[in-house]
Amino acid sequence: MFAIIFNKLISGTLMRMSKEKVARPVVSLAATAIALAYQIHPQAIAQEIPAGANPDSQSAYNNKMYRVEVKGRPQSDIDMRRRSSVAKQIYGNEEIEKYGDTNMSEVLRRLPGVEVQGGAPRLRGLGAGYSQLLINGEPAPSGFSLDHLSPGQVERVEISKAATADQSGQAIGGTLNIILKSPPRKQQASLRVGASYSDARPTPNMSMTYGSRAGGVSYSLPISAFEWRGETLLGVNRRLPDANGVIEHSLQDAELPQWGYSISTSPQLNWKINDDENFNLQAFLQRNYWNSKVLFKNIEATTETLLEDPSRNKGSFKNERIGAQWRRRLSDTQDLELKLSVGNASDDFLNRTFKSEVPYRISTGSSSDRTVLQSGKFVQSLADKHSFSVGWEIENRRRVDDRNVQIFGNDQLPGIDGTPFSAQISRRAVYLQDELAVSDQLVVYGGVRNESIRVRSDSTVEPVDNTSRVLTPLLHLTYKPSAKGRDLVRTSITRSYKAPDIYALIARPALNSLYPLPNEANNEIATDKAGNPNLRPELATGIDVAYEMYTNGGSIVSIGLFHRNVKDLVRYVNTLEHVSWASVERWVSRPQNFSSATSSGLEIEFKGRAADLLPIIFDKKSGLNVRGAFNLYRSHVRAVPLPNSRLDNQQPWSATMGFDYKLDKLPMSFGGNMAYTPGYITQQTLNQLLDQSRSRALDLYAQYTLSKDTTLRFAITNAAPVAARRSTVTDSGALLETVRDTRTNYSVTLDFKFQ
Repeated sequence: MFAIIFNKLISGTLMRMSKEKVARPVVSLAATAIALAYQIHPQAIAQEIPAGANPDSQSAYNNKMYRVEVKGRPQSDIDMRRRSSVAKQIYGNEEIEKYGDTNMSEVLRRLPGVEVQGGAPRLRGLGAGYSQLLINGEPAPSGFSLDHLSPGQVERVEISKAATADQSGQAIGGTLNIILKSPPRKQQASLRVGASYSDARPTPNMSMTYGSRAGGVSYSLPISAFEWRGETLLGVNRRLPDANGVIEHSLQDAELPQWGYSISTSPQLNWKINDDENFNLQAFLQRNYWNSKVLFKNIEATTETLLEDPSRNKGSFKNERIGAQWRRRLSDTQDLELKLSVGNASDDFLNRTFKSEVPYRISTGSSSDRTVLQSGKFVQSLADKHSFSVGWEIENRRRVDDRNVQIFGNDQLPGIDGTPFSAQISRRAVYLQDELAVSDQLVVYGGVRNESIRVRSDSTVEPVDNTSRVLTPLLHLTYKPSAKGRDLVRTSITRSYKAPDIYALIARPALNSLYPLPNEANNEIATDKAGNPNLRPELATGIDVAYEMYTNGGSIVSIGLFHRNVKDLVRYVNTLEHVSWASVERWVSRPQNFSSATSSGLEIEFKGRAADLLPIIFDKKSGLNVRGAFNLYRSHVRAVPLPNSRLDNQQPWSATMGFDYKLDKLPMSFGGNMAYTPGYITQQTLNQLLDQSRSRALDLYAQYTLSKDTTLRFAITNAAPVAARRSTVTDSGALLETVRDTRTNYSVTLDFKFQ
């Protein structure tokens, strides 16, 4: 922030300002913003004139303005968290770079209350679709994966557990916002090179950043590239009763090697036009290539129809986005911000399934998702500690999917496969928010957001026209028990929602790979997939309460409670249907507005110097820092009045514990982190349950400072792997059980900084 003090007089008298007021009829929000930006009059400034001076003279006393830049040390993550008007967890460079990770999935899974599944974040134990992922405050593109984003591109991560008016309300579980690196205040350059090993051979990674400033223009150019290679060992057990009730079964082992590479850059330019106007331009370019194999070894089987065939797969993902942001200070009390971004995300894949080393099932596909997003915000300061904002978002997307599946050279579903699917997604939102510091102890943040999403398709195969409209009022209170203290009590009452995903709306079927021919029957554990164009959004009303205790040494202890009431809960349900794409009845899994549900939890977190948190045990000079979290979750689905009725994939509890220790006599530090989740059962429907085993992750690192500009890091991730078992069981005796076993990863990185 730049603090500008106008007309500081030698006599030390305070300046007095008179302001011209702008009055314009409010025709529309956009018209008002343009009028404010370009028709506001300059300020007229009256100043005290020293005794004896000529008031009509053009001396420095009444003309010269002195500009003062106030620069302080950068705020720590804890300081930024404490000063935020809403509950928010913030993690900066130190946390992101500590282990020398090659992708953001590895970074995020160590953060308290965060899990990563399939490259998407999960907050509070809820599925990925309940947690909103943003990049620089904008929704991540379709197909985006955290597995392919390098930490070298990221400046910080912000996690909000409750919705705010200026961000989309699609955040029942919370919002994870990834802030990309911004231009530096002075010239700087850095280079990181490294290698990691978990399978076959080492894989390299590189990240470099160059930034500089020339007058009012600053820019940065970060580039990252990394390769990955790993292997998962898989065991698959299937049981299925036949028509006579006799249990048939199969048992297979498999190896799943995966490899690929990623290249990304996020150049940014910032132009400070003058003290009141700023322009920012940033691009985000990403390209990923991936390959995988599934190599089965048959152990035993009573029937070959239960045996899965080996496959080889490859594909790519490309993301191109450029965004512009313009800010203008209209007056001492008014600010206007306009944003425009244009992007295109596309991918393609080729999957081949083999019998006797001959490919018999070939699946190909590609997609393109083009997006234009325009948003704006007008801020009016009503008093010293009172501001009012109004804003809007307009997003238009066009998605085109092309998919084809062939069995022995013939189309699997003639007339369906090979027919392109296109959809238009329109999102409109307007919001109001009001932030008021009632006193030195109480800050009130209130807002309301009206948001609609419409998905339309003119496809003759699966027409879709679905509109979701949600009004989301919200209220955040931040209270300091002591006006001079640092502790905070935060309370949030919000409404949020989860809109149906486009793929959940598409009725186009995807046949199960075990039963790829439409003239043969499948079973209840090898279902086809199809969408439901009539899905309604899931609505959640929630309350969050947290007590945050801060120490003078920069440590924090937080204890929080939350509760959500969810209406129109969506869950995939398996049913036996007469379908248009097959000549026999097929088991189909479709999403349905299944029921209502509740979810509650207790969240405890601590982070900071051990001497601050446990002064009785640790000396003030100790170089030990500790962190940890314990999360307790409870949920219930009303349509399933049985034990273990809970939301999908929400564990009963989880815990993380970590430490960092800096040696006194050596320029070296080391640490570790452990996360644990117990095994649990989820009763998904009245006749089907999911049994998941415990999970454990242990990571270790050591860092050695060779010089003030050079650092060497060693890391071991997944140091003590445990097999993850997942079993789906039905009342009829059907079983699908998979056991996954991953490998330990070793890495070394070398960081250079150039001034």
